[in-house]
Amino acid sequence: MLSEVDVLLFDLQDVGVRFYTYIWTLYLAMAAAGERDVEVIVLDRPNPLGDRMDGPVLEPALASFVGLREIPLRHGLTVGELARLFAGEFLARPPALHVVRMSGYDPARHLDGYGLPWVPPSPNLPTRESAWAYPGTGLIEALDASEGRGTTVPFLWAGHSCLDEVAAVALADELNARELPGVLLRAMMTTPAAGKQSGLVCGGVQLHVTAPDAFDGLRTGLRLVQALAARPGVGWREETDLLPSGGGKAETVPWIDRLTGTADVRRSLAAGIAPETIAAGWGDGLATFRERAQPHRLYALPPLPSADRPARSGGGTIPG
Repeated sequence: MLSEVDVLLFDLQDVGVRFYTYIWTLYLAMAAAGERDVEVIVLDRPNPLGDRMDGPVLEPALASFVGLREIPLRHGLTVGELARLFAGEFLARPPALHVVRMSGYDPARHLDGYGLPWVPPSPNLPTRESAWAYPGTGLIEALDASEGRGTTVPFLWAGHSCLDEVAAVALADELNARELPGVLLRAMMTTPAAGKQSGLVCGGVQLHVTAPDAFDGLRTGLRLVQALAARPGVGWREETDLLPSGGGKAETVPWIDRLTGTADVRRSLAAGIAPETIAAGWGDGLATFRERAQPHRLYALPPLPSADRPARSGGGTIPG
């Protein structure tokens, strides 16, 4: 396919989460380009989640197209930095790589969108709030509950047809009693038009982000997964792997293990362990990855004080 290609140009908007698969398209394209001596140019774009790294680092045995290499669930890098990481750390034969850097990029500005309008990178991430929640609510994919596909609030609502209005209110009350930072949950009935639970009246909860600087999408999502999975009638999904052709023997595993990159999260949630306690075990892996990624960072300057920040940043690229 690349036999008559001189240069491969990558210009896609990532959302900063390992299981958002655009970055693995980049990885596989770079691998193919390296084998054929094709240059790769990456037009860098902002990370909507900033530079914070969080979550478990992928275990190699759980590699799939929702996570091919050992990076954290929330990776904290731009696509350009990821490309440099792939070339420097993971690819046996990396291509000639050129990253077109952004100008004036300050990862600390992710909460105001870097002064740029939000353009959905895919249909089910229509707002900044949906992207902020996605590291956690994306894990609803591991249940047979709906994560909001086919509704007006994808990844900001989750529910199941086994929940009626009373059960939805109870779910919202249970989660709000946890005083999760930066978010209020509201009981909401809806009928997804697509995806899981399509055409069924479902009870669930909608997330309202009240304080973006305090909101933790990953831990909120883990609380929601844990609460939903405990409801009678809600089940875990199992899927065969999504490795590219020739990637080895197909294997059926709980989808939560593929998404989180480890079986530990599923086991801990099932045992009733709090997400905050689960997260305490991620520190060593994150520290190791942060050190590994550091040589490949392009925007290492400390964030400017808010009063001194430019009105716009991003080097002319708009997330899309």
